[in-house]
Amino acid sequence: MNSLITILFTFVTLVHFADYSSTSVEIDRILLEMKNADSKSFYTSITSLKKFPYTQFSTQHKTTLQSFLLEETPHLDKVIELCGFLMMKEELRAFAQKEKLNKDLQETIRFALVRAGDKELLDTMMENLKKVPLTDAYAYNLVPRLVYTRKKQVFDLLIEHLFSNEKNCHHPDMDTDVMFSCAYPILEAIAPYIKDFPVQVNAFGIVSANPKQELMIARKWLNENKDTYELITSTY
Repeated sequence: MNSLITILFTFVTLVHFADYSSTSVEIDRILLEMKNADSKSFYTSITSLKKFPYTQFSTQHKTTLQSFLLEETPHLDKVIELCGFLMMKEELRAFAQKEKLNKDLQETIRFALVRAGDKELLDTMMENLKKVPLTDAYAYNLVPRLVYTRKKQVFDLLIEHLFSNEKNCHHPDMDTDVMFSCAYPILEAIAPYIKDFPVQVNAFGIVSANPKQELMIARKWLNENKDTYELITSTY
């Protein structure tokens, strides 16, 4: 019996190791292709790296990714964001100090540093966020970057906005002056990253013919789980 258990767990370990090894080889291949890629291919590669969980990236992978932290690198913002996901705080700080970057890239680095665990930047960002009005610009431009940080304090603030009924937003796909609650685009943005969240979304938005009902479901669930909900942080 003991020998069977040993064989079982040995098999499970080997399967897990094989999965990790195959993934590691795939990441190796993508990073190698990026070294001589044109702009379009580089973008495809850096985007494909986002599908792998944090745990699949080795120290060597991170070192290779750091080598792309150069001002001339195409789609440098995407490289920076991936570094933030991989918790490469010191590498990002060193790059920011060394290079003279434009305003957009400076902002991208700040968000990446927050994702990587820079508490001082997070505290500053949260203090400033409280002064930003809830508008189209907030819901459609700022919220995706806030969601990327995957920080509980950020999501707590966004969840507060879910309970607002003020009609401060326009529909992004309709040429109309009709306003509606910014809670809807915020709900679409946060839903995929909260564990066991009851509202499903896809690339087109909320998976329901009745978004109003889904918002009510989300509000009820959040009222019941506001202190215990968990964020999904292992994926980009």
